[in-house]
Amino acid sequence: QAPLWRRRWIGGAIGSGALWGLAGWLFYGAGGSFHQTTLLLIVYSYCIGAIPSLASQYFHFLLFISSCFLPVIARVALHGDPDALKRAGVLGLCYLMTALVGRAYRRSFDQAIELKVRTERLAAQLQQEKAIAEEARRAAEAANRAKTQFFSAASHDLRQPLHAMGLFAEALRGKSRGDEEVTHLVNSINSSVDALEGLFGELLDITKIDTGGVEPQPQDFALRELFQRLRLQYEPTA
Repeated sequence: QAPLWRRRWIGGAIGSGALWGLAGWLFYGAGGSFHQTTLLLIVYSYCIGAIPSLASQYFHFLLFISSCFLPVIARVALHGDPDALKRAGVLGLCYLMTALVGRAYRRSFDQAIELKVRTERLAAQLQQEKAIAEEARRAAEAANRAKTQFFSAASHDLRQPLHAMGLFAEALRGKSRGDEEVTHLVNSINSSVDALEGLFGELLDITKIDTGGVEPQPQDFALRELFQRLRLQYEPTA
């Protein structure tokens, strides 16, 4: 139905322009200069008024203003008075200016439509990218929670053999009270076990920081304890 109504509307518009052109041809010489000027202004006002409604379809706009205004220009040129050709030339210039204004309106209209289509396309693309980013964020959060659960379980499971190792070291200490070298080794084992437990605890704290479960509070600390841990780990190899 829409194409049919469009063709009817365009045909009616061009037909009305032809009727006004015919009216200008028939009635221009029927009155005085006042009536002639009024008739020209009426016909030309219809050409100007057609710009917003027809200039977006530039070919039909040209058909309308041509059927409406060219017969009037021809009738003025054939009127026979000394200034007839001058008036026809001025009216022809008005016709050309109207056609140029209509073309500029058509370009502006096309640019507005193109900008609207581009904006809608960018909005749809942005919405799609936003959905992808949201899906990636949810996947990252799920992976982060799984990592935290894994490290928590691993820390708990690994601390059990370390605790057993500490008990065995204490039992060994009780059986070797007279041997200072063995006692020193037992102390080193206990220190290593404590260091490992501290490392597992720090590893679990790091995973909590990643998930936002712990708020870090930076502070100053002495390096002596850090160097003691490094010495305990690398002294046997050295």
